[in-house]
Amino acid sequence: MTEDKKKENNKEKTKEQLDKEQEEKEHMIESLKKAGNIAKEVKKFIKPKIKVGKKALEIVNETESKIVELEGNMAFPVNLSINNIAAHYTSPIKDDGLVINDGDIVKIDLGVHVNGYIVDTAFSISFNDTKPLQNIIQATEVAVEAAKMMVKPKTNTRDIGKKIEDIIKGFKYNPIKELGGHQIERWTV
Repeated sequence: MTEDKKKENNKEKTKEQLDKEQEEKEHMIESLKKAGNIAKEVKKFIKPKIKVGKKALEIVNETESKIVELEGNMAFPVNLSINNIAAHYTSPIKDDGLVINDGDIVKIDLGVHVNGYIVDTAFSISFNDTKPLQNIIQATEVAVEAAKMMVKPKTNTRDIGKKIEDIIKGFKYNPIKELGGHQIERWTV
């Protein structure tokens, strides 16, 4: 084989590799968009169903069923945490005694994956109208919105965390120190 023919073969191989990489990237983006849209729809569906007197397990089951109905997959079991449980509580399968009560603050954390590409989202609902709790909720909402504005390629997550901390402290609260974020990779939370 001549030297020119070898170079030509290498160029073709490189183009094939680039095409494959581009195809994989497009597949990832489409999968993440679909997972994100499903998560958004699930949140819209479940929020009005969370009410005082409703069993936590019923909320979890409805949330998980909606993910599947919308052709997504659960990235992890739906977490439903109440009051002083900050996050990541998963109700035992047969625990139907946990009920939403007046005065509770409920946190839902759900993950959707499409083709192994994971979207993780959470929200809180308060059944407590006391001023201090409403102020905490306002502080977290302001902090989350500021954090979302900072998310872009090459942004250091520490900078985002610092911004969140500064905002929460500006409301005269202290953020939970040992409850941090986590990495998400394909098929892995």
